[in-house]
Amino acid sequence: AALPGMIAALLRIPLSLAATGMEQLQRVSFGPLILFPQASPTLMGMLQVFDMFKLWGWVLAIIGFAAVHRISARKAWLAGAILLLVQVGWGAVQGSMAGAFTPKM
Repeated sequence: AALPGMIAALLRIPLSLAATGMEQLQRVSFGPLILFPQASPTLMGMLQVFDMFKLWGWVLAIIGFAAVHRISARKAWLAGAILLLVQVGWGAVQGSMAGAFTPKM
């Protein structure tokens, strides 16, 4: 399940090198975050969860979880969905905290 993260990191290298400012660097994403360039920090935190490589890793982890623990696919997907919702909530908390401590210009 770590392979998608490694591929994403390799693909982000040239995008990061091409970024001219810190704000562009923070927007390097393979998910819906690139559609909302002026998103609030809270929304940014939530949208970062839906990066296509992160979702690919989640799918692989859920399939592996079901196979290793010999549980039904339905139970594994339910557990994965619950954890994904928790991660979206945690992304919102992190984004709002980052927004609270970012200097306003």
